[in-house]
Amino acid sequence: MADETKNDSTPLEQVVWVGSDGDRILQTDNPAPDAPEPTPAPPSVSAPAETTVPEALPTNDVGTKNQSKVLAQAVVSTFTDRLKEEAEKRGGYLTVGDIDQLSQQFDRKREALEEVFQQSFEQYVRIRERAAFDHARKYPFDRVIVNTFAHLFDRHRVAEDGPRSVTRHVLPGFFMALDKMIGPEAMEGYQARSRVIVHRLSKGEESELDWAEIYAEPESKKVCFDALVDFAPYFEDIKKRQEWFLAIANNNLAPENDWELTEGGFNNLVGEMFSSLRDELADPDSRKALEEKYGGVTCFELDRIFEKMDMG
Repeated sequence: MADETKNDSTPLEQVVWVGSDGDRILQTDNPAPDAPEPTPAPPSVSAPAETTVPEALPTNDVGTKNQSKVLAQAVVSTFTDRLKEEAEKRGGYLTVGDIDQLSQQFDRKREALEEVFQQSFEQYVRIRERAAFDHARKYPFDRVIVNTFAHLFDRHRVAEDGPRSVTRHVLPGFFMALDKMIGPEAMEGYQARSRVIVHRLSKGEESELDWAEIYAEPESKKVCFDALVDFAPYFEDIKKRQEWFLAIANNNLAPENDWELTEGGFNNLVGEMFSSLRDELADPDSRKALEEKYGGVTCFELDRIFEKMDMG
């Protein structure tokens, strides 16, 4: 960026070039007489269009350990894309005054960006809390649904499963995947029903929770089966769900962790999670109760979904 001067020593407006080197116009004191390069017309003084900051930066499908990078990239891309857009409107360059106006617009959007950052980091904290089970009273359904495959976490089972192993490190991504599949409102419905059970069985003394009693409670089983019936359709195309789930689970592992969920591990987790529901569908007596609760058509659809999962 420099002050350029005409032949009559009159300073030109300071210009910042944004295009590539090939887009620049070479100005010389003695331009070729046959084909002089035209000087770009000065841009109009009208204010640039309002700069838009995304309502939500693209972090939802990205792991928590990569969110800082994604947030930074999103902000930089938003800024540079806008610079390029304005430069194209002005023949490939911007004046310092143009950049000052854009800077003022971005500054007015600072609060919106701060809110996006805060939401992102709150999501990170919430997922970590749920994975640690430290806030089990707030998210009791998490423990209820994880209990369907928690036996996979046993160190002997992990050693036995080898490449197909599933450890507790999968939980942040697992909870995020559930939230995405059925939505936070539906998940909150299951959490609320589970809280009622916890409060009733703990008799207000929630500091001394007996989770084995809660898992064995018939109402907990109903909540769990209702959720599994909701989850099942999302696993019909098991290969597509596998690819999607693995990306979320492995991108949300702690940075220091050296374990990753494999395709075999995913199949192991999903198979165990749905095993109790499948067993009851296969038993004539329990199937009758399921058909009364969910309807014969739903049970038939579940059979079809599980068959497709097995073939996948």
